Amino acid sequence: AELLIISQACQQMDCFAITDEVYEYITYDENKHISLASLPGMQERTIITSSLSKTYSVTGWRIGWACAAANIAAAIRNIHVKLTDSAPAPFQEAALVALTSTPDYYESLKKLLKNYGFHISFKPQGSVFVFAE
Repeated sequence: AELLIISQACQQMDCFAITDEVYEYITYDENKHISLASLPGMQERTIITSSLSKTYSVTGWRIGWACAAANIAAAIRNIHVKLTDSAPAPFQEAALVALTSTPDYYESLKKLLKNYGFHISFKPQGSVFVFAE
């Protein structure tokens, strides 16, 4: 319901939405990630950002990306090359391996704490941060 409200507002105000979808694979119980870009009229006005940081446990690497319509992606690339450096080649190779992970990798992430004997007292809808006892 919240995504529909945001979608309608973006379309009525003719503006973009910038989303951080870093937790798309880390959801709990029956919760499923829904990208704002998947809603009608939002693919061309959503800039999706994400990174390897949380899902692949490499917060210090600072490898991320943005996905957007071609004209917006071109503008992002133009700014990016002027403001940042490229990630080191070994990190890029590791990113390729990470991004081709099989679905069981994501399931194993969710079970990790439980497998080590921690009781998760509160599960968020989606995050790597949980309250464990």
